[in-house]
Amino acid sequence: MKSFALAAFLLTLAASQSGVVPPKGYRLPIEADYIDDWKALRKELPEPYVVRADFNNDGVADEAWLLPRLSGGFGLFAFMGSASGAPRVVRLAGANDLHVQGWGIELVTPGQYQTACGKGYWACEPGEPKVLVLAAPALSFTKFESSSSIFWWNAKAGRFTRTWISD
Repeated sequence: MKSFALAAFLLTLAASQSGVVPPKGYRLPIEADYIDDWKALRKELPEPYVVRADFNNDGVADEAWLLPRLSGGFGLFAFMGSASGAPRVVRLAGANDLHVQGWGIELVTPGQYQTACGKGYWACEPGEPKVLVLAAPALSFTKFESSSSIFWWNAKAGRFTRTWISD
């Protein structure tokens, strides 16, 4: 029991040091959340709920978190760092009826990535690229053993854009 309390404390401490305060109705992941896929994949993906990078290339660190909802389900949030105050919170995705442990996030480095439509999963919609070219770090949002998408900062639109990588 002491090790559980220590692990929960360390997760909370790490999040609070980075300025992350979960939105109302959400909480930070704790050690007890390592069940199902999170437990099975822990060696390959030790922190399936957090990615740290400068997503919008403004020189300030940003973070993305998969946060369990207090009433079930989860949300994916970006905490956009600010040199002058608290981070701006952006909800990227989520579900009210799915367990967070079926999902994970990982860092995507700048480069070129073939999209789902580029792989032929479906016809590309107008404006949907066959190859996604990333100039800044982004995050992969994956339903384990299923679909995957990349959330990337769209500088022209001033917001995140989601591009599907697999179905």
